[in-house]
Amino acid sequence: MYKHFFGFKERPFKLVPNPEYLFLSRSHREAMAHLVYAVGQGEGFVAITGEVGTGKTTLCRAFLDNLDEDTEAAYIFNPIPDAVQLIKAINEEFEIDSEPDNVMGLIRVLNRFLMKKKADGKDVILLIDEAQNLTRETLEQVRLLSNLETTRSKLIQIILVGQPELRKILDSHELRQLKQRITLSFKLAPLTSDETSAYVKHRLEVAAGGRKIDFKADAIHTVYGYSKGIPRLINVACDRTLLTAYSRDQKTMSGRIARLAIRELKGRTGFGGPALGSKMRKAASLAALLLLLTTVFITAALIRSHLGGNISNRETVRVKISEGAQTVLKPVTANPLNLPESPENVEAIADRGEDDGSMWRDILRNTSFTQSRSDAFKVAMNLWHPDVETADFLETPADDLAFFRVGAKQNGFMLYHIGKDLDLVEKLNLPAILKFRTSGEDLPAFLLLSRIENEYFYFTGVGDGPNGALRATRDDIMEYWTGDAYIPWKNFFSINAEIPGDPPDESLITLKLMLRDIGYKEIDATPMYDTATRTAVRDVQLRNGLPVDGIVGSMTKIALYNENEGLGIPHLRPAAGRKIDKTHL
Repeated sequence: MYKHFFGFKERPFKLVPNPEYLFLSRSHREAMAHLVYAVGQGEGFVAITGEVGTGKTTLCRAFLDNLDEDTEAAYIFNPIPDAVQLIKAINEEFEIDSEPDNVMGLIRVLNRFLMKKKADGKDVILLIDEAQNLTRETLEQVRLLSNLETTRSKLIQIILVGQPELRKILDSHELRQLKQRITLSFKLAPLTSDETSAYVKHRLEVAAGGRKIDFKADAIHTVYGYSKGIPRLINVACDRTLLTAYSRDQKTMSGRIARLAIRELKGRTGFGGPALGSKMRKAASLAALLLLLTTVFITAALIRSHLGGNISNRETVRVKISEGAQTVLKPVTANPLNLPESPENVEAIADRGEDDGSMWRDILRNTSFTQSRSDAFKVAMNLWHPDVETADFLETPADDLAFFRVGAKQNGFMLYHIGKDLDLVEKLNLPAILKFRTSGEDLPAFLLLSRIENEYFYFTGVGDGPNGALRATRDDIMEYWTGDAYIPWKNFFSINAEIPGDPPDESLITLKLMLRDIGYKEIDATPMYDTATRTAVRDVQLRNGLPVDGIVGSMTKIALYNENEGLGIPHLRPAAGRKIDKTHL
């Protein structure tokens, strides 16, 4: 075949999940982040769906290959619909007894195995690929596996991967209990045009040992038009394109070669869609005319603005001006008079420019959704410590909460999500990532609130780099804020679970020692949530403007850590010294 002709070590577009050729698109990285987050949480089901050929099996294998040694996994692909045979296969994957011929006997064996792994400190995952092939009865049996648990946690994490039909099955009335247990779901999307180009080049380079193969951009564009970004169809089209070039003794894959190859794949003489009908032609002509008129109108308006505009009606741009140790973005209008950008002229133009609110809106509209989310998180982490690390697949998971939780967990942090309560953001006094949207049509943008001074809120991570800062008023924020705020925080002393409740003894003792450290000396260090401890907690809550309920949840833990000046916590406002009034204790 063409392997030796092009100098490949093997055919680059074989339809096998070879990890050497692994290419994770944005959608694959998002799905991977969902899986990593779900495993970290350890509860509920996860459902990943995608059309045939979108790389579900490749994703599964990549996920399993990256599990650590503290995680046991069973991978079931092309599962048998019968419940007994399915659980037999699960036990075989875990290398435990699969001899019993009934569900209860098999589950008893599985439960003993899971209890032992939990005692050994290991997590256990069951990943079922092609889950749409399971009957409703078998899926209900899979749901019952999730009932294997201790009083504190689930013994097994279950991941279902399948084609879009799986979603329809899960939406059925019979499986409503299973659907209620699905805590995360994600639909794999095809590759974009740019991702298709990167995918093709990646596989060619791997097969060619790094040598450049001349696969033209118009050929890749043709492949994308045929495949619509489905990796399996990309592989089929590229393989046939290479074969067509080989048969013509050509080492350049042009658009013409690709069209010939795909014409053969389609089994027809014509390439492209059917001819436009008369109505479609009329619609296309009308659209072209409207586009032409719009272009003329906009061009005329720009000419009038350039020739007749005055200095009070100029476009807002951003200029960085030093203010002490902080770089602040100020509104500066465009310079139609082409004045030299000296400090004096910049200040003069700025004085006559638009207000902060207009500049604030323009910055939000021109801030990238994915880039701002990633930058805001990284800047937040860097305020806590300078050696933040984020894996590539964390760049763009679809769900914002999952993105920040996975990133925080990766760096040893917790995450607190606030909805529509800017006052609470101020009270918790930690750097917060706020989500903004200027209109229903615009993508959201994320900015990190890093400082509050007087009536101004300062955001970092905007402008040309992470050191830029944007000043805004409360009114500016409230106009475009979606109400979502994400606050990374560190559980320094591992106070786990909510108190009171069923916390570990060490968490209760740690809480009491923290209270003693900030002035409540009369509290004894015993694992009991007594009246003195509850009263001290309520006092801390009252002092920090939090709900006074005596319950130690995330907000109260943050407040307690904030009162420990030795932890080096970054604050929105300088943490004032605490004067404890114990007359009511």
